[in-house]
Parts: sequence; structure tokens; C-alpha cells
Amino acid sequence: MAERPTTAAGQIWPHLAHDDGRVAKPSTRTAADAIWPSLSREAKAEAARQARWQEERKARNKRMVENLDEIIDAVRREKAR
Repeated sequence: MAERPTTAAGQIWPHLAHDDGRVAKPSTRTAADAIWPSLSREAKAEAARQARWQEERKARNKRMVENLDEIIDAVRREKAR
């Protein structure tokens, strides 16, 4: 047998969500985040993450080019012998 709602509101509107498991949680976003999403903390954090990733990628590519230059120089020296 189904459990009957115990609150007055639950008795009047039994079809509406009334327990914590079914009620939607309030948003943590602010009105400013909704109006200017590019200025939100999440957007700024994502932009900072992408900037860090790009800097790491540039540094990795620079190291790779330096290593390849060293390898090419070593091969040229071997061929010159």
C-alpha cells in the first residue's frame, strides 16, 4: 500500500514532489553568471586551464624541436666522418 503524505501540502497535492529525493536542488549560479556567462568563475577557470595547457604545449613543442635539432646535427656529424 502506498504511503500517504503526512504534511498538509502533501495531502492537498500528493502528485507534487515533496521529499528531498525528488525535489530539484537550487542552482548555485548567480544572476550575473546567467547574464554574463563569459565572466563566470567557471568560464574564467576554463580559460585559465586552456591558457596553461597552451603554454605547456608550446614548451613541449619547443623542447621537441631542440631535441630534433640535436639529432639532426648528430646525424650530419656522423655522415661527415
